[in-house]
Amino acid sequence: MKDDVPVVVGFSGCRISVAVLFSGWILLLPGSVSAADEAKPEEPAAERITYDDHLRPILREHCFICHNQNEKRGGLALDLYGSLMEGGSSGEIVANFDPSSSRLWTLVNHDETPIMPPGQDRIADAQLQVLRAWIEGGALENLGSKAPKKKATSLALTVTPAGQRPENPAMPGDLWRQPVVFTERPGAVTAVAASPWAPVIAVGGQKQVVLYDSDTGEHLGILPFPEGEPYVLKFSRDGSVLLAGGGRGAHSGYVALYDVETGRRIVRLGDELDVVLAADISPDLRQVAMGGPERLIRIYSTETGERLQEIKKHNDWVYAIEYSPDGVLLATSDRANGLFVWEADTGRQWLDLRGHNEGVTDVSWRADSNVLASSSSDGTVKLWEMNEGSTVRNINAHEGGVMSVQFTHDGQMVTSGRDRTVKTWAADGSALRTYPAFAETALQSAFTHDGNRVLGGDWSGELRLWDASDGEQVALLRSNPPTLDMVLADAQQSLEAAKTAAQPVLASLEEAENVVAQKTQALETALQAKEASDKAAAEAQTQSQAALQNAEQMATAAKQADDRLSEQRTAHQTATEKLVEAQEAVDQAKADVEKLEAELADQEQPNEEQAEALKDARQRLEVAQAEIEAARQQHGQTQEQVAASEQALQEAQAAKQQADQNATEKAAAAKSAAERAARDQTAAEKAAEEKQAADEKLAEYQEAAEWAEHEVILAGAAVMFAEIEKDAFDQAAEQLAQTAEQTRRQAEKAAELAEATEKLQAELAEFQSELDPAMSSAVRRASQEAAAAQTQAAEQTAVAAADAQQAAEQAAAAHRLFQEAYGPQ
Repeated sequence: MKDDVPVVVGFSGCRISVAVLFSGWILLLPGSVSAADEAKPEEPAAERITYDDHLRPILREHCFICHNQNEKRGGLALDLYGSLMEGGSSGEIVANFDPSSSRLWTLVNHDETPIMPPGQDRIADAQLQVLRAWIEGGALENLGSKAPKKKATSLALTVTPAGQRPENPAMPGDLWRQPVVFTERPGAVTAVAASPWAPVIAVGGQKQVVLYDSDTGEHLGILPFPEGEPYVLKFSRDGSVLLAGGGRGAHSGYVALYDVETGRRIVRLGDELDVVLAADISPDLRQVAMGGPERLIRIYSTETGERLQEIKKHNDWVYAIEYSPDGVLLATSDRANGLFVWEADTGRQWLDLRGHNEGVTDVSWRADSNVLASSSSDGTVKLWEMNEGSTVRNINAHEGGVMSVQFTHDGQMVTSGRDRTVKTWAADGSALRTYPAFAETALQSAFTHDGNRVLGGDWSGELRLWDASDGEQVALLRSNPPTLDMVLADAQQSLEAAKTAAQPVLASLEEAENVVAQKTQALETALQAKEASDKAAAEAQTQSQAALQNAEQMATAAKQADDRLSEQRTAHQTATEKLVEAQEAVDQAKADVEKLEAELADQEQPNEEQAEALKDARQRLEVAQAEIEAARQQHGQTQEQVAASEQALQEAQAAKQQADQNATEKAAAAKSAAERAARDQTAAEKAAEEKQAADEKLAEYQEAAEWAEHEVILAGAAVMFAEIEKDAFDQAAEQLAQTAEQTRRQAEKAAELAEATEKLQAELAEFQSELDPAMSSAVRRASQEAAAAQTQAAEQTAVAAADAQQAAEQAAAAHRLFQEAYGPQ
């Protein structure tokens, strides 16, 4: 970028030259004169290479023998300048200023075949340099010729082959979103188009084209169309260029081409006397065909802007034009049911397709270029094959008339009609889906690049975007988007609304945080109580188990004491029985002794037997007495043992009773502790549930608060970006006006210089006329040389003045274009 081209900062922060501001529709102003340029010393003028003086001798040496007026091989003659520039049977061979696009250069330089001259080595480098310099200098005929304007850069250099997806499909960059015109109510949707490879939708509006992202519904930018209303929008087959055609009814019509990525207006074509209703750009981007109420098809070159062909066949307004995807054919239709197919290159008629009963409103080619679809006010869509022009399918699409038809990549179709609906159709012509009806006639329809969404617009200006899979509406677009001031105001209002909406949410969040804190404290208290009650219950359970164990031990001891008492009572009973038996034995022994003693007493002389018997009785008595004494001792011992055991039993029973009572008390205490622990457990669980509920509520309020804060941040960002975009737009408008004024002043200065030069030339001529005729030839020659030098300087000054004047006119035109689109500021 030159230093003298003003620069501003665009919406995205990138550097944008004023020359390509406002979506690039104001072109770079050529011939601008800067202070630095004025300060440069004047350089000697370069030699002008001409056909007559430089090129013709070279062509005579190498080419005239085959390419002259008498023998025009390939229909080409090079011996006359006019014949050379006309070209041969394959077309023009010289592209002014561009050797690489000139077939004469590429063949002679052996860049292409057939090489020229045939059967010879390439001509000398010096001669090649002359040929190249001649083309680069504008292909002048002689020293008196003026170089024509340079052709625009060929759009065909970056074209992707038809049907192939570009590696990086074109997406709009940072375009201005300031509408040229805003109305409260949108106008009819007169034109829509969808990029074939990227999520970009173009919608026609008043003096503008609005771009949207078909995936998100986001407004991408505005392409000004100050010529009037766009009635046709077409993306190029590779999606890199957008065509907009329209104008003002019964006044003027134009077609403008835009670079989709930068929004720059590439070229404006046509100067029709009425609005352009139909237009298309060829797949190689070299031609644009247009038509309308004038009933003519005019084809223009995108490189030079010149009219290439004019087709006079239609008898009524031209409604539709479309090139076939392979670029071979051109289909056109009109209001009087005319439908024609032409050879795109020659303009010769290929087919006259007859079958519709009313006007043919739209045409669309299938991707293979073998089938053409046409829609008509008679309510039908017809599919035509391109060999014989016969109808392969007739579809009764919309009652009352079909307004538009479009093929997708895979052969499906979308249509709109007077029945207020948009419909989609399978490749075989069977109906797929009918979308909800509009309030007015559905004028336009289109599939998005991937076929996943369907766009439709009606007479009232409503513009809908549907999901093709289920028919659900996903977006409602506008052909009259708001101004930057309105966007900023809406953003500011949204920011205030977001802040207002956030306040109760933040208050609820604070309250929820307090509740959570309370519930957390309650839970901690409940858990502490539960922990203490669990500990007490465990201790009580331990004591209860110990008391129960002790009671069991006491019961065992009491049982053992009872068992011992029973044993001792049995032993005492046995001892008693033995004592009785011993007493009886003593008594018996005493009786026996007494009896024997009595018997002996009665006898004066006891006999020995009786004495022996008495002795035995006395011995038995002694033994019985000894035994009874032992029995008495045993009886006493057992009696004491029984008493002791009874005492022990009583003590054991008392201990058992005490242990049982203690166990009962401990069990009751353990039960009470367990019940308390259970109550504390329940309380803790309830506290935990309440805290969880409070946490969940807090989480909900936190999410709501985060969303509210997010909305506030987004709204704030929207305000910031809206302010930046608006400020950048205002700054750009001001700088553009300043640039136009600077260029105007430079042009005035150049004009003053040209006037001074003319005055000097007049004085020089007067001086020459007064020279002495007798002046020596040397003086006269020097004077002539000085005059020639001065004349050359004057010519250069005049050229500079003309360039400056042209720059001023273009700057003024650009400024007028801006003012016409956007107003004074």
